[in-house]
Amino acid sequence: AVLVEKWLPGVRVPMQGIRSTSMLFRRETPVTPPAVLFCEEDEYGCHLEVNPRVDGSIYVCGCGGSAYLNEAELAALPPAEVVADPARVEVALASLRSKTS
Repeated sequence: AVLVEKWLPGVRVPMQGIRSTSMLFRRETPVTPPAVLFCEEDEYGCHLEVNPRVDGSIYVCGCGGSAYLNEAELAALPPAEVVADPARVEVALASLRSKTS
C-alpha cells in the first residue's frame, strides 16, 4: 500500500501508479485451450490485453486514456473514486469488436 512508509518508520518505498479502465466479462466455462491476446496500439487509442481466467471470466486491460499518478496523488485517491471511465469502456469495446469475429 502507498501508506506503508507511515506504518514502517525509516522504510522508503517509492510508489507511482497508473489509473486506468479495465473490463471484466463473465463466462460459464473457461476459455479452452488457455490463451492470451496482446494487441498493439490501435486507432481507438487502445493496446488491449485480453486475459481469460480459470474461473471463466475474461479480464481486459489496455483500454487507453490512463492517468499516471505520483505518490501524493495515490495516497489522496479515495477507493470509491476508482471507477471505470464510461467513454474508455465504449472505445475499448469498439476496439475489441474490431479484433473478434
